[in-house]
Amino acid sequence: YVCAMAIIHVDDLMIAHDNSKESHEMLVKLKESFEFGTWQRVADQKEGVTYTGRELKLVGQEIHLSQTKYIQSIEEHHFSRNGRSDDDPVTAEEQRIFRMLVGILHWATSQTRLDFAVDTSRLQKRQNNPIYKDLKDIEGVIKQIKKNSELVLRIIKINRPYIGAWADSSLYGVEGDPIEGDDETIAKHYPSPSDKHKIYSQG
Repeated sequence: YVCAMAIIHVDDLMIAHDNSKESHEMLVKLKESFEFGTWQRVADQKEGVTYTGRELKLVGQEIHLSQTKYIQSIEEHHFSRNGRSDDDPVTAEEQRIFRMLVGILHWATSQTRLDFAVDTSRLQKRQNNPIYKDLKDIEGVIKQIKKNSELVLRIIKINRPYIGAWADSSLYGVEGDPIEGDDETIAKHYPSPSDKHKIYSQG
């Protein structure tokens, strides 16, 4: 059974475990193998810990995850107006800053700020050819995310978890003729096991 899960980012390591004897034995071996750096027990840190720019804190049976410090550190840029219209092109420097801010938003939304995922996706599509309207747009988004930077993502305990997955592709489909049905029906169309891995996007 799974008694622990590890998250590794370059040379930063975080482990979540079930407090079992097996997990503690594994932790001892890890600490003996990797003597560099320091080990902290998150439950003992009243103010939580910071892991790759994310603040983690144990509150009862919940894990609270936030990026308050990171989001507050985002520099707000006020682009020149000077009577510009929304469809005016931007300068090379403005485009560079725009791309940088989109990257910053992407990191925040991919980690804790799911509420800004749609804005980030929309702005990402404008990176190659932004106009002045896009600069105003990202200015507003940055201000909004900083305004409620203390928002916390709560991870609660699930007693009987199920893992689900979804995609925008048709499994075992072929171009123009997606195949649906039970394994026997699919096998008739794909005699070779390797053929079953042909997935064509319907998006």
